[in-house]
Amino acid sequence: MTDDDAQHDEAPEAQTGDTTEPAETAPAPDETSDPLAKVRHEAAGYRRRLRETEQDRDRLSGTLEAMQRAEVERLAADGLRALGDGGDLWRAGTELADVLDPDTGAVDPTRVDTARAAVIAQHPHWEKSVDFDGGARQSVPTTPDFADSLRRAAR
Repeated sequence: MTDDDAQHDEAPEAQTGDTTEPAETAPAPDETSDPLAKVRHEAAGYRRRLRETEQDRDRLSGTLEAMQRAEVERLAADGLRALGDGGDLWRAGTELADVLDPDTGAVDPTRVDTARAAVIAQHPHWEKSVDFDGGARQSVPTTPDFADSLRRAAR
């Protein structure tokens, strides 16, 4: 059997580089193999690493967006003129990009305050109600009644 016959006996997927198995289980071409097979194997490794990197990027991007949204909601629901629910910013149509610093991409508290004021102007009933007594209430003085008279007489 000659070298040409051995190449023709290979599986078609080995010749085209299209494998259904993951790249890490495919055997690496040895030094005597076809140079094209080496290039295909190397390219498959790069494609696999690219897919993994893209998945990591998408996962981290989603995590960052969720954290930024939570911070915006916290800022919107905090302070004197606060929203009852920080999520009301999103219900009113505010986009995350509207409250981020364009240079750094970080949450900008000034932009959050501006967006919060605009939402409260459109929907004043969404503003958090403030109870100013702080729980320091005095009891209402009672007028003497018949039971009080009996208690005093019993002493």
